[in-house]
Amino acid sequence: MLRGLRKASANWLGKLVMAAVVGFLVISFAIWGIGDIFRGFGLSSLAKVGSTEISVEQFRRTYNEKLQELGRRMRRPITAEQARVLGLERQIVGQMIAEASLDEVLVLFPDPWHKKRHHKRRLIQPPFVELIASRLRQGGVLRLATDWEEYALQMLEVLSAAKTLFTNLSPTGDWMPRPEERAPTRFEKRGARLGHGVWDVAFSRL
Repeated sequence: MLRGLRKASANWLGKLVMAAVVGFLVISFAIWGIGDIFRGFGLSSLAKVGSTEISVEQFRRTYNEKLQELGRRMRRPITAEQARVLGLERQIVGQMIAEASLDEVLVLFPDPWHKKRHHKRRLIQPPFVELIASRLRQGGVLRLATDWEEYALQMLEVLSAAKTLFTNLSPTGDWMPRPEERAPTRFEKRGARLGHGVWDVAFSRL
């Protein structure tokens, strides 16, 4: 198989196709009117998902990064026209829209890593919260649930500290009622058998 891949990429066209397949396995959306993307450089906003705007500067930066990455893979500079033939512009816009279009993210009963020396392994940490924020649209909701009270307090602390990214949906500033539509997970059932409580947290993306 590897020999076939090397043979397929022996000529210029083959290398270009292989780079497109390997380097850009991203979701491609049908974006009307994006064929000549650079016309938008006179504007401040390229696309909008709900109330989240994708700026031209964001697109320009990502486009240049991907173009350079493709050139490194090909071991030669790639022109804007070659990138256009590959559909690079559409792929980047599609990816950027996909990354900012989630309505809701659920993290239900993650491993509490209850020993103190293992707390750094917990999922709900500032870098993870920032990643989720980059994928949620404005107004999108991050919902968390745990049956480990100390972990629930950490979740609340980490999210409350991200004041520029999230706001707590709880009227009391702490916990939310358990959503009736949520089916109980295996870990929630196990916690109930052990007499654990359940703490639900919900924060909205600003």
